Amino acid sequence: MKQKQNVRRFTAEETAAFFGRLGMILDAGISIQEGIGLLRDGENDSLYTQMEHNITEHRMPLHKALENSGRFRDYAVRMVAVGEMTGRLDEVCHRLSEYYAQEATNRQLIRNTLLYPAVLAGMLAAVLFVLVTEVLPIFNRVFAELGMEMTGISAVFLRLGKWAGVALVALLAVCAAVVVIILLARRGASVWQNFLEKSFLTRRLYEKISIGRLASSLALAMASGKNTDEAVEVAGTMTTHKGLLKKLRTAQQAMKEGANLARALGDTGILTPLQTNMLAVGIKAGQTDSVLAQLAQSLDEEAELAAGRMISLVEPILVSILSALVGLILLSVLLPLLGVMSSIG
Repeated sequence: MKQKQNVRRFTAEETAAFFGRLGMILDAGISIQEGIGLLRDGENDSLYTQMEHNITEHRMPLHKALENSGRFRDYAVRMVAVGEMTGRLDEVCHRLSEYYAQEATNRQLIRNTLLYPAVLAGMLAAVLFVLVTEVLPIFNRVFAELGMEMTGISAVFLRLGKWAGVALVALLAVCAAVVVIILLARRGASVWQNFLEKSFLTRRLYEKISIGRLASSLALAMASGKNTDEAVEVAGTMTTHKGLLKKLRTAQQAMKEGANLARALGDTGILTPLQTNMLAVGIKAGQTDSVLAQLAQSLDEEAELAAGRMISLVEPILVSILSALVGLILLSVLLPLLGVMSSIG
């Protein structure tokens, strides 16, 4: 059967929920055919009806049914195929649920990290906008009635204020155009990835999240029955961080030359010395996938802490900048007025 066209792909949250429920069904010893029927109950979605039909009538394996639906990412389809071949489908479903749940969390983390400072900066800009377009002109009229002129920083901001409205509209138009171009262009995703990787706001955070996703991908691939080399290759297809991907290719080359996974990831700087030691111990103990899953969880927690620290620093910095600017403007206006009033008195 041909793959459905123009269907909405599941979000990370929906994918996590799907595999979480499917994993519980498989744990209970229910067959895939019956399990899809259970998932279909109460769901007003043709996906489950189509999947049930493909599996029961066309004897299609689960990964083919997922691929045919067009709702799932290639990575999930490949992992399900490996789980079916190795007889670990229930474990793969649980790992996929955890993986996509964490991916959803990471996306929300990045979104909040960028959104909060942007909203705060916009509010501060609005305060400055009102100050230079509404308040300063009032003071300028007072100065004119007294036969004086504004000088210093207040005069500079007054001149800027005359063009602030036009400049603000132009800036918003440019920003909107850039967003539309990024969303519509084929390279929009690439532009977004480059921003996350190079921006001073998100550079370190995005690197931690990417390393955590890499460790999670490795853990899932190895838990699915793939060997180390195959797991690294699969994880590489899921890595969007260009710098990390370059390091991973170097690690793959080191593994071909005889280095184990821990040493290869440590020598390239992907893992810290402590993390490298943990992975080396896990490899010797035959618990490589478990240690990788622990490392992924640890990196995700570090990313959340880093995002919290950054947000907590942004607020006082922006407020300090605004306070300094407003203070300079008001002092440059009020001090001359106080001098005139004292001389009159």
